[in-house]
Amino acid sequence: MKNLGLAKKILGMQIIRDKHRGTLQLSQSEYIKCVEEDKDYMAKVPYASAIRSLMYAMVCTRPNIGHAMGIVSRYMSNSEKFHWEAIKWILRYLRATIDKCLYFGNDELKIQGYIDADFGGEVDHRKSTTDYIFTVGNTSVSWMSQLQKIVALSTTEAEYVAITKASKEVIWLRENEVLTLGKIQEAKNPTDMLTKTVTIDKLKMCSTLVGLHE
Repeated sequence: MKNLGLAKKILGMQIIRDKHRGTLQLSQSEYIKCVEEDKDYMAKVPYASAIRSLMYAMVCTRPNIGHAMGIVSRYMSNSEKFHWEAIKWILRYLRATIDKCLYFGNDELKIQGYIDADFGGEVDHRKSTTDYIFTVGNTSVSWMSQLQKIVALSTTEAEYVAITKASKEVIWLRENEVLTLGKIQEAKNPTDMLTKTVTIDKLKMCSTLVGLHE
């Protein structure tokens, strides 16, 4: 076997280390650049192919597009022209924030989670959406924005479903069945960007809270 040294790239993500400062960054700027350059070609391919290209960025390093991707991915089998326009807006946003990356500093390696749910936000079947983000050292390591399988009959029920889903994830992350729940002000909850459409300023704030920096 040959020692190639420290990894600089993995699965389309660049790994940027700064030993002096004790930091590590995961960036997909090159991948996003390739997707942006292929947008004219993507206009000729099935809508689902464009979704898959953007979904990979969202799953790996860009939780801040989770809400938008959750909406456009619902129409893969019956997309219209305005759905493709939405895809192009997501591409424009990624191009404008191409240097945003997950920044792991030397903060305490404590697992912390943020959970939220909307109530009946999906207009076709009135299903609610579960959203959570877990951080280690104040940087995202696990996140999800997903329609609930049931139709919740109240905001309380929707929140309980979300907490149950997120609790399973944190038990796996911590390998510990002890959970501590706490209340957080809506203005300081970064999962707002997964639950609903927010302003640019709010999106920037939520992104920063979970370790997305330029």
